[in-house]
Parts: sequence; structure tokens; C-alpha cells
Amino acid sequence: MFNSFVFLSITTVCVWFLAPRIFHLCDQRLARNRFVGKQLHPSMQVPALADGTFSAETFLQSLLRVTRSNMPARDALLSHAKHMPITPAWQELQRTLHFDIAVAQVIAAAREMDREDSLLPLLQAALCEGVFIPEALETASAILRERKQSEQQLSSATAQAHVTMRILTVVPMVLFTTGLVFSVQFRHSVTTPAVAFFIVVGLVLNRVGAWWTRALISHATNRDTAADVHELIEHFCVSIRAGHHIATACSHWASVNSLGNSVAKALEEGHTFSHSLHPLSAHPHVLGAFTADILKAAYADGQAVHTTIATLSTQARRDRQHGVDTRVRQLPTKLTLPLVFCTLPSFGLLALSPILLSHLSRLSTVLPPPAL
Repeated sequence: MFNSFVFLSITTVCVWFLAPRIFHLCDQRLARNRFVGKQLHPSMQVPALADGTFSAETFLQSLLRVTRSNMPARDALLSHAKHMPITPAWQELQRTLHFDIAVAQVIAAAREMDREDSLLPLLQAALCEGVFIPEALETASAILRERKQSEQQLSSATAQAHVTMRILTVVPMVLFTTGLVFSVQFRHSVTTPAVAFFIVVGLVLNRVGAWWTRALISHATNRDTAADVHELIEHFCVSIRAGHHIATACSHWASVNSLGNSVAKALEEGHTFSHSLHPLSAHPHVLGAFTADILKAAYADGQAVHTTIATLSTQARRDRQHGVDTRVRQLPTKLTLPLVFCTLPSFGLLALSPILLSHLSRLSTVLPPPAL
């Protein structure tokens, strides 16, 4: 009886007093690890990473400075060889730069090796006639900073959900282990078939809840229905800043993603500009049709390209921010399902059911048999 009282006391202290403080401490630690040493302005950032490479936006800023000094594109890239990302695509790019191959072909070949690289397509778009255009590099650097800010915002918003759900899945296991170590009655009750069944069900629910929570958070972090349209808009803005015509900038979409490849292939086959943008107009997200209408109007009416760039950039930025805010607001509601159906039941089955069932069994043995 005394052991049961001690175990229930420990359980109450952990749930009502220690858990909120543990959540607060973990949130503070995560926030400190995420934001200490990370400022938004590039001039305040650490110039190089631990391995000597630059971050993507810092790499473009450094490349921008040497480009403004009238350094050719090949020499500019070779001067930053030790600061390039350490990936097979960039190592191949660094190797082929020493041969007599056009810089555009070198970057295109590296892009074919790594389709997931976010820096190579912007670097390719900023190149015009074998020379990097400073305005295009500056636009590409600003795009990468906006991407990083959005990722940090979404990661910070999901950090508390990560910590909370992780602790809620670990606490039942800790309490169950504590009961096995400190309570003889708890260990004895675990050997009964009924308690063993509930413990197995609790363990299964605990693991299912952990997997379900990770899947929901990962889906909220990675889901972006207009990601391919955002990539096309960003690539288009850099190409225009590099001095390319609207149709030429759209024809460069072939190396960006499958949607851009459809548009570029239609332009290559000789279709009209309006007809070539049909895959973009048919995109399920409303931003696709908006982008197609803006490009058609700019191409047909001769609108200023700077106005077109400003309109598309603003709309893409608002759409990305709206998507991040929507996913952050929906996440607590979605996490209620694994919490109610898996995490809380596993807590009761692992930490409380052995004690309750053992007391019920003792009560049934103590009661006298009914009088005949």
C-alpha cells in the first residue's frame, strides 16, 4: 500500500508540477539554439560556416562583390572554390571550370546532377553572355534570405509542438519504468495477463501517437502547394534582372521544375506565348493563373518589366507567408487527434492501469464471499 502511495505521489508531481516547467525549459533551450547568432541582415551574419563554406545567400553576396569589380564569371567562381558547398554537383562544377567549357554549360551540367539544389538555378538565371549581372545576384540573394526566414518561422512555430508531443510520449514510459523499479506491487501486477494486455496496448498506442505526431508536423512543414510556382517566379525575376527578355526568361524554366519544363517545351516547339503558358494557367493553385495573366499582359502590352517583377515578387511573398501562417494555425488542431486517441490513453494504460487493476484484484480477494 505504501509503495502504491509513493508511486501515485511521484506521478502527480511529474504531471502537475514538473511537466510545465520541463516544457518551458525545453522551449527556452530550443529558441536559444535557433536564434542565437542568426540575424536577418547579411552584414551581421557569420561570413563562413565551420567547414569554411559559405551559406547560399552569403556566397551570392561575396560573388556579387567580385562581379562588381568586373571579374569574369569563370574567375569569380574559381576565386570562391573553397567556399562552395561540399556536394558532388558543386565538386563537378569546380572541376569542369578549369576546362574550356562555357560557364553556362558548366552550371547546367551541375544542375542536372542535383535537382534539389536551390542555389544553382538562381546562379544560372543570373548569368548573361558569360557574365554574372550584379542586380540579378542581388535579387537572388534577397530571394534566398526570404526563403530562409520563412523556414525559420515555420520551424520555430513547430518547435513547441515537437517538444510537447515528445515529452507526452516519453512521460508514460518514464512513469512505467519508475513503477517497475520502486514498486514491488507494480512489478507483481505486470505479470498478470490482464495488466500485460493493457501494457501492450499502451505501448502500441504510444508508438502510434509518436509516429502520427511526427507525420503531421512533417506534413505541415513541407507542404507547399504552390512551391513550383514560387520557384518559377523567383527564377523569372532573376532572369529579368539579368537582362533577358520575358519570353527568353520563360524558356529558361526548363531546368527549374516539371511545370517550367512544360512551358519551355511549348515555347521551343513554336507555340504562341499565351498558349505556352497554359500549363501555368491550369495549375491548381490560384497563384499559377495569376502569374500567367501577369506575364501575358506584360508580353502583349509592353508593360515595364520592373513593374511586372515587383507585382510577381509581392504576390509570391504574400502567398508564401499566408501558407506558413495557415499551416501554423492548423497544426494545434490536427495534433489534437493523436493526443486524444493515442497519447493520453497510452498514459493511462502504462502508468495507471497496473496500479488500479492490482488494487481491484486485492479488493476482490479481501471481500468475503456472498452469503447463501
